Amino acid sequence: MGLKNLLRKPIIDKNGKATTVLVRPEEMVAKKPMLASIPRRVGESYDIPEIPTTAKADWEHGSYSGTKLEHERMLINGYPTWELAPAGYSGAYCGRCGSFFEEDEVTGRDVTCTTCGYSHWGGHMQTAVRMSDIKFFDEAVTRRTPWYHITTKANWGNDITKDDLEHQPLVHVGSLEAAERRMRDLTEDHERRHQYSKSTKPLKPLTFYCYTIQLKSDAPIANSVVNDYDSAAPTSVAEVEQAILDDIQEDGTRYDDKDEFYSMYELYGATRYINQYEDHGSVSLVAHPSSFEITERVKWTGGVLS
Repeated sequence: MGLKNLLRKPIIDKNGKATTVLVRPEEMVAKKPMLASIPRRVGESYDIPEIPTTAKADWEHGSYSGTKLEHERMLINGYPTWELAPAGYSGAYCGRCGSFFEEDEVTGRDVTCTTCGYSHWGGHMQTAVRMSDIKFFDEAVTRRTPWYHITTKANWGNDITKDDLEHQPLVHVGSLEAAERRMRDLTEDHERRHQYSKSTKPLKPLTFYCYTIQLKSDAPIANSVVNDYDSAAPTSVAEVEQAILDDIQEDGTRYDDKDEFYSMYELYGATRYINQYEDHGSVSLVAHPSSFEITERVKWTGGVLS
C-alpha cells in the first residue's frame, strides 16, 4: 500500500507530545459512534452531539483517582481524525485527566487543572480542535478569512519578500487572539530580561505591528490539517530541500523520512495547523509570502492600538 493510501492518525507519543503516524485505513475504524463528518461545502449543515467537558474525579488520600475523559473525534471522509473540544471551551485539555480548560483558564502560560490538580507550564498543552474552528476545514472559508501576524518589525512586509522565492521565510499567521497572546508573551519576556539585567534605566515598552493578511484566490492550500510542530515546522523551501538532501545516506537509504514529513505542507502556499501554544485549538496557517496579500498594518505600543 503506497503512502498516498495511508491516513494520518493523531496520537500522543511516549513524551506526551501530540503527533501523527501513518496507518492503514482499517486501523482508523471507530470503536464507538463518532461525530458527524465535516461539511464538504460552505454552508452545509452538520450535527454535533453534546460533548463531556470534565473527567469524573474520585479523590482519595489527596490524589486524583478518577477516570480519564474520553474525547470525541471528528469524521473526515468516513474516518475519525482530530479530537474535538466542546462548544464554549478552548481546545486545550489536561494531559493527566483529559478535562478541557475554559477559555479564560488558558490566558497565561501556566495552568493548573481544577479537576485533578495537574500543573501545565510553558504554554504548550495537548489540544483538540476548538468547536468554532471546524469551519476552517473548509478551504473556501480559510481562503476568505482574514489572518493576523504580530511582530516588532516595522517593515515586516518588505523583509519577508526581499529574497528569492526559495529563501523567503514561511510565516505563521492565525487568529487575532493568537496574535494578542503572542504580543503578551513577547512583552513578558522583554520585562523578565530587563528585571534580571538589573538595569537602572526605565524599561522601554516594545512597539508591535499587527499585520492582517488575506490568502490569494489562487493560493494552493494543503489538503492536510497538521499538528503544531512549532520549531520543527518548515521555515523556507530552501531549508526543506537541504534537509531532504541531508537525509540521504551514501548508499541511497535515508536516516529519516523528512520528505514524508514535509510533504504534508504546501510549501509555496498555505498549510493549516491546530494551534497548541497561543490560541489553543484554533486553526493557524504557515504560509509562503507569495500566497497572501497584506491588507492592513496596525501599530501597537505597550499593548495599546495606535
